[in-house]
Amino acid sequence: MNFNDVRAGRLSLAPAAAAGLALCTFVLPALGQSFTYSDTDVLLGFRQTGGATTVLVDLGPASQFYGAKAGSTFAVGNPASISVATSRAFGGLSGLQYSITGTLRSSANANADHPIQTLWASKESPDLNTASDPWTRQSSFGLGNTAAKMQTMGNLAVSYGSVNVANIDAHTILIPSADGDSYSRWVGSGTTGNGAVGNFNNTYQGNVEGKTPAVFSGTDSVRLDLYQVTPGSGDAQNLGYFRLNGAGALTFTATSVPEPGTWALVGLGVFALVGASRRQSK
Repeated sequence: MNFNDVRAGRLSLAPAAAAGLALCTFVLPALGQSFTYSDTDVLLGFRQTGGATTVLVDLGPASQFYGAKAGSTFAVGNPASISVATSRAFGGLSGLQYSITGTLRSSANANADHPIQTLWASKESPDLNTASDPWTRQSSFGLGNTAAKMQTMGNLAVSYGSVNVANIDAHTILIPSADGDSYSRWVGSGTTGNGAVGNFNNTYQGNVEGKTPAVFSGTDSVRLDLYQVTPGSGDAQNLGYFRLNGAGALTFTATSVPEPGTWALVGLGVFALVGASRRQSK
């Protein structure tokens, strides 16, 4: 194609070319969508040692995980977007560090079961069929340092997406590793991030990241357990686990029992039934 002909308007688009132009017109606006993130949203992050780019995916509110029926399994995220993003950033899903984390920082979203500074933090399991050792609950002050890093990571991704055409869709964004808004900057060890361990700048008790194999594709899968870490003492609550396969498909299987507030309602219901039964027998 002669560029001068195009500028002079002497070139007519063939039907196929016109169809291609229409397709581009449809696709490009999607690339410019702003990244979305809200309080309690859970974020899936990918990075690679020495890699130039990171990927962040908003999986939606944590309530879908802590509110899931025990034993249920459901798909999470968009496999096509995850596959496209990781292909552009790393050439695929092989040899990556990844985590799934979120936090509650707004009092408007807090309740007895989920107070402010609640974290949702992943942990790599020993194998596909074995749960990891649980995280330990900590004080609100201790969890608050990590919660602030998690929230900042999400908010800065929104800021980056508002001025850079870096989104695959409204829930998936690519950010350079060296940028202060990147996933690696906030999840990595060290005071300025990007370190090898995913402990949110040394504010968290351990590594929230798992790894995909050096060769990872198709139906191969890896597992991350998800814990709800609320202020207090004792073990964090295991909500279930995620499985990611080499095609970018992510599922969550819920294993948790109802939360304390739910048990209280169940107890009241049982008490009422027993009382009614006694009245009838009399």
